[in-house]
Amino acid sequence: HLKKEFDKSEKGNMSIEESLRELSEIANFAVFSAGTRSNRFMTMCFACLDLDSGELGIVSAGHTPPYIFNDKDKRVSTLPCSGSLLGFSEIASFGYASQTLLPGDSVFLYTDGLLENVNNGLPILSSRSLRKTIQANQAPKTCIEELSKLVLGAAREQALDDDVTVYMFRWSGQQEIELANAV
Repeated sequence: HLKKEFDKSEKGNMSIEESLRELSEIANFAVFSAGTRSNRFMTMCFACLDLDSGELGIVSAGHTPPYIFNDKDKRVSTLPCSGSLLGFSEIASFGYASQTLLPGDSVFLYTDGLLENVNNGLPILSSRSLRKTIQANQAPKTCIEELSKLVLGAAREQALDDDVTVYMFRWSGQQEIELANAV
């Protein structure tokens, strides 16, 4: 089945959604096969940006929703998308969402550790604080630097329980993006 789909994708006939769903199915198969022995699951978000149209598509497997900073309205929103955890079952259901970005819009992707880690029993960062940080620091590099200071500062006082990975980019128009990430 996967070979047939791969042959189709090689011919360039797949939409963003079809491509992302195929990747998700392959990842789920790999995690399910390995996870049945260890009883482990994971979340995942695959994203694809069409560099010609600005269409951002995401497929989620129980992962945190990306934040999108709308440059025109100066607002931060999420692109909600739900789906089965990777490896939970052999056949999984993955959500799909898409949004067309306008020049100046930024996309912020992150792992759940960003909001789930605690310091002295309190969350290091709330979703409200994250939204405010993205809004106040719209440039990807500046935003990532601010968040890194916050998380690393908390990690000096107490070890983090979960990993934190963030990735942000600004869409400037056709085939131009500004990237920033931290692990």
